[in-house]
Amino acid sequence: MGGRRVHVRRPRARTVDGREAELPSWATFAAEDPLRERAVEQMLVGVSTRRYARSLEAMPEDLATRGTSRSAVSRRFVAATEQQMAEWLGRELSTIDLVVLMIDGVVIDEHVLLVALGIDSDGKKHVLGVREGATENAASCTALITDMGERGLRTGRAVLAVIDGSKALAKAVRDVYGTRALIQRCQAHKARNVLDQLPEAMRPSVRQALRDAYSAADIARAKRLLSNLAADCATSIPALRPRSSRVSTRR
Repeated sequence: MGGRRVHVRRPRARTVDGREAELPSWATFAAEDPLRERAVEQMLVGVSTRRYARSLEAMPEDLATRGTSRSAVSRRFVAATEQQMAEWLGRELSTIDLVVLMIDGVVIDEHVLLVALGIDSDGKKHVLGVREGATENAASCTALITDMGERGLRTGRAVLAVIDGSKALAKAVRDVYGTRALIQRCQAHKARNVLDQLPEAMRPSVRQALRDAYSAADIARAKRLLSNLAADCATSIPALRPRSSRVSTRR
């Protein structure tokens, strides 16, 4: 009741031959599912396990209650989310008309999770899979993509794969899709890598120049903007200038 367990007198009934009969109403009241749903709901809105009891509506003082301790709420939350994640990660993907596959590593606390996001022919996004492991880990990358294929994701047609600069991830995509994979370097990762090499004062102008190039209406203009940007950076930063080959004439 109200996100907690309460002590009530349990009614008992027996069959004509003297065996105790299970009451459907009592089985429903004693079920754990409503408590799990309440625990998940409270956690998702930001209530900590420590303050769970304070977030519940008040009960009569003479009614004995339990199940609101930090450990009890944590157990319910873990059990409910484990079940939901297992169902979600095992769902069928054959109905998705995938045209774009995006894979990236997301850092959560001390864990790195590989996340696969798909975009279908209608422009709708779908989270396809999650697996712990970095994009540089070839085994994790291959396992993630293979698992999606085993769940029905169609791999027999061309797909635009947007990934970071990881060679392991690119290899995993090609191993599954073959020549049907059109691999695109993620613009956000590329811009981040470029800006990390520049002095702080240059970053705003270079960031805007990259945005202008990436949003250009045609390839020729985009290439011209990027070539001009590379030349400007090489002029401003001697270390970025291309090295000319030297031929020694000494004997």
